[in-house]
Amino acid sequence: MPVWDKSARIDGKFSKADFTFDRERNVYICPAGKELTHSGVIDQGRILPYRASRRDCTRCDLKPRCTTAATRKVSRDIDEDVRDYVRSLEGTDAFAQSCVERKKVEMRFAHMKRIHKLDRLRLRGLTGAKDEVLLTALAPSGWPSSSGNPQNRTRYRPSDQDQGTAKGHSRNNQ
Repeated sequence: MPVWDKSARIDGKFSKADFTFDRERNVYICPAGKELTHSGVIDQGRILPYRASRRDCTRCDLKPRCTTAATRKVSRDIDEDVRDYVRSLEGTDAFAQSCVERKKVEMRFAHMKRIHKLDRLRLRGLTGAKDEVLLTALAPSGWPSSSGNPQNRTRYRPSDQDQGTAKGHSRNNQ
């Protein structure tokens, strides 16, 4: 699955790609060679903010190309290592094949949601979900008839024998 990267800048300022991440020291290095450190606070449950010191930013010659704020901040996702690994796989044959197969599966789930109204699973647990998906996959779209036309569906019509004679009782013997 492709990783969306929204860190590119259109205003001419340095983007996240211009900063180098040092895994061993857990810091970003700015284009001027200064460190952006992480305070240990996790923002919004997933984001690690790395900030430069105010002293480094006020003296920097590259500040007009970097930020208009007092200091520069670069955000890093908690799972950025995994995202980097997925980015490295992009462009390989296995990645392209995975994308093709993922589209097939996603189309089937979209069909189940739209046609069969399977917007939520009603059975509990993993086995319940498996059973519900399996039953939905086995049921034809126009079930109980094989065509999707509702006029072609068979309906129960009581015959003359069934009317009024349930288990030996007639209408007159009530």
